[in-house]
Amino acid sequence: MEGAATTTQGLEEIAIREIKELTGKSAEKAHLGLVRFECSQFDLFKLNFLGRSLHRVIMLLLEDNFAGLEDVYRKVKGVDFSRCIMAEQSFAVRAKRCGKHDFTSVDVAATVGQAVIDSYMEATGKRLKVNLEKPDVIVRVEVRDDSFWVGIDTTGEESLARRGYRSFKHPASLKPTIAYSLVRLSGWRFDESLIDPVCGSGTIPIEAARYACGIPNTKEVKLYSMPLFDSEPFLEFRRKYEPMRRELRVFGSDINGRYLKGAEENARLAGVSVTFFKADACELLLNYDIVVANPPYGIRMGSPRKVEKFYERIAANLRRHDTWRSAVIITARPSTLVKYMGEPEKEISVLFGDLPAKVLMYS
Repeated sequence: MEGAATTTQGLEEIAIREIKELTGKSAEKAHLGLVRFECSQFDLFKLNFLGRSLHRVIMLLLEDNFAGLEDVYRKVKGVDFSRCIMAEQSFAVRAKRCGKHDFTSVDVAATVGQAVIDSYMEATGKRLKVNLEKPDVIVRVEVRDDSFWVGIDTTGEESLARRGYRSFKHPASLKPTIAYSLVRLSGWRFDESLIDPVCGSGTIPIEAARYACGIPNTKEVKLYSMPLFDSEPFLEFRRKYEPMRRELRVFGSDINGRYLKGAEENARLAGVSVTFFKADACELLLNYDIVVANPPYGIRMGSPRKVEKFYERIAANLRRHDTWRSAVIITARPSTLVKYMGEPEKEISVLFGDLPAKVLMYS
């Protein structure tokens, strides 16, 4: 079958690498934030269970061009949804539209929803229930210019980016999927030391430790309840799966003691061992192999002059210590960092929430 997965815009290469590692299958970038791949039922399960760079895993049912909403309706109605939805289950359509059209995403959702109902009625003689708030099954549709795809969201309403361990939230917290991707971009090896010197609530070192130990996502996977799937192999794999035990040198430091207490609690809930300590990132002895950081760049630091001074000092500290092998920094102020740190070996444009940012990689 065909699968698709959503991820952070700009970090598709990490999603592609992870899909290959977990399933053995090659994936390709479809467009910003979406990758495509061939898969089995078990692949869909593993990506939900262990995927760290992915937000949603979708089983594709149809992909085609269209001339109008009537065309979309006709083609979606030709799909047999009884393979994916049981008669007693409710469903909802979540639609996304990109490009210039004379209709809205709400129109797309309504058209596809009616096609699903009519298709199911024709195949089974039963009318599916619609539940827009808490559906049992989510049908996702994306319209992009003159093409569209329809699929079943095997992840469910809550994104895989919501790990469940973050009881303490930093006011400018980093999405765990991005934190994991930064660690992978650094090329960190498990026998190397890694530090985030401005760790806030600890997301980067926690994601590094979760990755090294193979700690799975804890949320239930929606495909358990699909008639198409035999859930027993998934449940058996889940019962027998055990994370790895590793002695890691993963560290997080911050100048704010309250953030460090929150980070320690988050690490405890995540089931990982990370060493947190209080330090000024601009003065800390950076005798670590890997540095991964999301330095502050917003109004919480005060005046733009203070932000600029901070970047000057942290760059000077990185340059002062030459023992680190790789430094990966995400920031919405890339020109300021480059001004004091120099040009990176590589940079990637990403979307950090709704904020354009860049990942800068140094060695």
